[in-house]
Amino acid sequence: MLIAITSITPGKQWRDFQFLAQDLELGFAVLMQIAKSGDSIVEAKLIEDEKTTIISLDFLDQQPCCNPITQLRTQWE
Repeated sequence: MLIAITSITPGKQWRDFQFLAQDLELGFAVLMQIAKSGDSIVEAKLIEDEKTTIISLDFLDQQPCCNPITQLRTQWE
């Protein structure tokens, strides 16, 4: 899956970039790291199978979600 991001740096520069994520949890972890680095994420989109979904940025203000999701995945497997 491809994640496209628009962000603003602390110096007020706009940045548009994309990265490939193996899974959604990894994508969210990368978004959280970008936000923690001081950039403000304006928009994030998930692009997969020619479909685009806007990612809600509400999770950036909360505690990391990846560990519980990873634990559930391990239990299911």
